[in-house]
Amino acid sequence: MTMILTRILIGISFGFFLSTCDSNAVESPVWPAADALAPLDSEIHAPKERVLTLEQARSLYDKDIDWSDDAKTQAARLQAVARIEALIERYLDPADAPSVQERRAILKALTSIGAPPRAYEAVLLYGGVKKEFTERSSVVKAFDKNFKPLPEDPEKDQPLEITVTVALPKDYSPYKRYPLAFGGGPWAEEECLRIANIVEENSHWKAAPIYMTWRGRAKFNALFKELSRQFSIDPDRIAVGGYSVGGTAALRWALYLPDRFCAVDAQAGVAPSALDLPFVVNYKPIPVWLRHEFNHTHTPPEIVKAFQTEAQKAGVALTLTSDVEPKDSDAKAIASFKEAARASVRDLYAKHIEFANNDAQVNRKAWVRVDEYETRDNPELALKLHAPDGANKGQDLEIKKLRVNAATVDAQIDGNTVKLSTKFAKTLTLFLSARMLDLDKPITVIADGRTLFTKKAAPPSLEFMLEEARQSGRRDRAYWTSLSMTLH
Repeated sequence: MTMILTRILIGISFGFFLSTCDSNAVESPVWPAADALAPLDSEIHAPKERVLTLEQARSLYDKDIDWSDDAKTQAARLQAVARIEALIERYLDPADAPSVQERRAILKALTSIGAPPRAYEAVLLYGGVKKEFTERSSVVKAFDKNFKPLPEDPEKDQPLEITVTVALPKDYSPYKRYPLAFGGGPWAEEECLRIANIVEENSHWKAAPIYMTWRGRAKFNALFKELSRQFSIDPDRIAVGGYSVGGTAALRWALYLPDRFCAVDAQAGVAPSALDLPFVVNYKPIPVWLRHEFNHTHTPPEIVKAFQTEAQKAGVALTLTSDVEPKDSDAKAIASFKEAARASVRDLYAKHIEFANNDAQVNRKAWVRVDEYETRDNPELALKLHAPDGANKGQDLEIKKLRVNAATVDAQIDGNTVKLSTKFAKTLTLFLSARMLDLDKPITVIADGRTLFTKKAAPPSLEFMLEEARQSGRRDRAYWTSLSMTLH
């Protein structure tokens, strides 16, 4: 009876603090109320807590957590944040996944702390148990032991692994947020973490469209997950770039993983082809620079022009330079791109999202997910992917079942109303946060001029947020509830 009453009280307390999700609300000085933690410790195998100073905590969380001037409250909150970091890290542990029973114990412990939602969001996105590094570079190997290869995968008997070398800025600290540059980016080496050799260290990637295959994307996701565990990365400031093969891959990564990056810097890359053009809107709102080097790639100018036309039509901030027709204005355009790229940040809670896809493996951008495609007047396409060069030249890697017409979604939030303009999308899920709208009130969804419903979303849930991160392998998104709907 006592245990049941305790669970009820914890649930009531959790529901109360979640009802205060307004991002502008003043935090109550009463948290943490962590007296109930001790009995749960034996059920949780959390890593050792980080000992944070107030200065370190503020550098990570000052916009998300209110630090009282009262010394006693400061000390209590530092201790609580350290506990939250360790508990969330254990909940998301990819190497030794906690059981259902342990995950429930972790949720009880987290809710008993009574922190406001923004604190849990901040720890998910920026916190965790990070490593100290004494050298300026570190070799990182990422893997996914739960990866299930496709039957036609020529490497199906091989584990899913990827190795990269990470260059660290001077005086790197795990208590600061750093930008991350894949291949190329707008920041100086002393400002960011940098991975310049992803293609060189994984040379077999040159022989496969890594940005399209099941295994290639799984490797990329595993790499992101491992980097976020080990390094203090600002997930809102990740740029992708490269030269030649690296530049080509960078353009596609940003197309197919559109909520990962804040800028694209593609040098001597191959412009998106007719196959990729329907997805160009996915670049919005980030700045993109493509330097077309005909003498290197031999890409016909008309393909580059088609890309430029589609980008302009979609409203993409594209900077295009070329060695075919050098222009005096290039230097100014490049300087403008670099300035925009340095200022660019990913926005998880943007009130306007535009998105296109026809591949269920990459069917989401930020808070919009396409769950099912419209099949009427939209036949299926079998896309055979094969190794174009290297030892496996011509070998089939994967046969994708896609729709000829991409599903497109234009989603806008106005107050507590979500307006959708869609094509070839049959069912959708919207992932929501109190930073986007008022979750205590009904939400109206209008799709293609028709009101689908006006209702409340499911109550915000810490379990929902952490389960999404655990199941997707991504800790760079934070939403508290969702709404699913059928459009047609």
